[in-house]
This record gives sequence, structure tokens and C-alpha cells, in this order.
Amino acid sequence: MTDDHGTANEARKRLSATIAGNAREVAGAVLGNDSLAKQGQLEQAEAQARRDATRTEAVADTQVEQAAQDLDAKQTAAREAERQADLEAADSEEKSLRSEAAQVAQVAHLAAVRKQTGQAAAQQQAMTEIADAAADARLEQAEATAQQRAAEDDSAQLHQRADATETQAEQTRAEAARLAAQTELN
Repeated sequence: MTDDHGTANEARKRLSATIAGNAREVAGAVLGNDSLAKQGQLEQAEAQARRDATRTEAVADTQVEQAAQDLDAKQTAAREAERQADLEAADSEEKSLRSEAAQVAQVAHLAAVRKQTGQAAAQQQAMTEIADAAADARLEQAEATAQQRAAEDDSAQLHQRADATETQAEQTRAEAARLAAQTELN
């Protein structure tokens, strides 16, 4: 409510400056007083500069608000990507542990078979299956690690884009403040 009141006051000041400027310019033209006419033109130019500064500030505020919304959305997406990567990593680790447990059980079973049968072929088969199972487990672990890295890279990129958007909004605010200050000096 206070901001609306300030905006209304600013609008009244601009209107008053424009009207006064027009009146001085007309009076100067009618009376042949160039100084009065120039003063009227300056007041009108100042009112226009204030309008421009107010518009620029409104655009900057809108950009800041949009940047904040974009940042929130990107941070939410980044958190979700990180959460998903964590879930995938946990799932991969669980699979790896189950695979290792299955390998141990399989080795124990094959050792019992070898002990019972005493055949060298059973030992060779067990070693081959263990090697295959270990290779499968390493492949699954590598895939999970690659997925987690990709999710982390996506998260880092989202953070970088959010930072760039925030920097651009800050530059726009600074430009609006500079224009407003320049208008105040005039």
C-alpha cells in the first residue's frame, strides 16, 4: 500500500512538472522570453526522464522477480536430480551387494560340488562363473557411477545458469538505479 502511495505521488509530481513545463514553455514563447521557454522544456525533459527511469525500474523489478522464480525452479530441479542420483547410487550399491552375496553363495556351492565330485572341471567352471559375475558387477557399478556423474553435471549446469540469471538481474537493477540517480541530478 505504501508503494502504491509512493507511485501515485511520483505520478503526480511528473504530471505537475510536465504541466508546469508546458506552461512555462508557452509563456516564454508568448512573452518572447527564451530563458523561460528553455526552463519549461527542461522541466518537461526531466519529467520524461523520470517516466523512463520508473519504467526501467519496473522492468528491472520484473526481471528480478522472474530471475528469482527461475532460480527457485532450477534449484528445485537440481535438488530433484541430486535426489534421483542418490537413489540410483543406492540402488546400484544394493544390486552390487546382492551380486556379491550371490557370488559368495555360488562359490560356496561350487566348492561343495568340487569337494564332493573332486573333479577339476567343476573348479574351472566355478572360476569362470565367478569372473563373469564379478565383471557383471563392475559393469553395473560403472553404469551407476556414470549416471550419478551425469546428474551431478546437470545440477552444476543448472546452478551456473541460475547464477548468470541473477547477475543479469543485478546489472539491470544497477542500470535502473543509475538512471534514477541521473534523473534526480537533472
